[in-house]
Amino acid sequence: MSQGIDPRLQGEKGFLNFLYVAWKQGLGLPEPTPVQYDIADYVANGPRRGCIQAFRGVGKSYITSAFVVWKLLLDPSLNFLVVSASKSRADDFSTFTLRLMQELPFLNHLLPDDTGRASKVSFDVAPAPASHSPSVKSCGVFSSALTGSRADYLIADDIESWNNSQTQNMREKLSETIKEYEAIIKP
Repeated sequence: MSQGIDPRLQGEKGFLNFLYVAWKQGLGLPEPTPVQYDIADYVANGPRRGCIQAFRGVGKSYITSAFVVWKLLLDPSLNFLVVSASKSRADDFSTFTLRLMQELPFLNHLLPDDTGRASKVSFDVAPAPASHSPSVKSCGVFSSALTGSRADYLIADDIESWNNSQTQNMREKLSETIKEYEAIIKP
């Protein structure tokens, strides 16, 4: 476990506690709902490779973004790759992740500094060790930026859309593309 971190943010219930603080203090939202806590528990304690399916607006992306921040708080050496159907959607995820670090004062030490990458599409948290891979990187599902990428966690956030799955050929292209994810994830 990480040194100097509130013990309530560690362990099996650590992410649920972190989510509560992020929702209330960082975002000014009411306490997470039971469904949101269930999703958070699955993200934090479920299988290494999993899929979350829930109705639009339940907060899947917000919860997953908070998960990224929580994991970086516990281990700044981790690398996350966020992939979405569109580049702008992926960038929105990483921008929100940065914003969450800004909104919670106890996370400000994670904000990028002048020693690493510091854009919304690719950034390093300040305590991260030097690495070819950024702490968080965002790209579109068919982006050439996927080539050569490596990550401890790959977050496929809304990778299927009407625009990339209208025909059988498009669905096959998408299916082949996501097979590459296994080569991106660090063993």
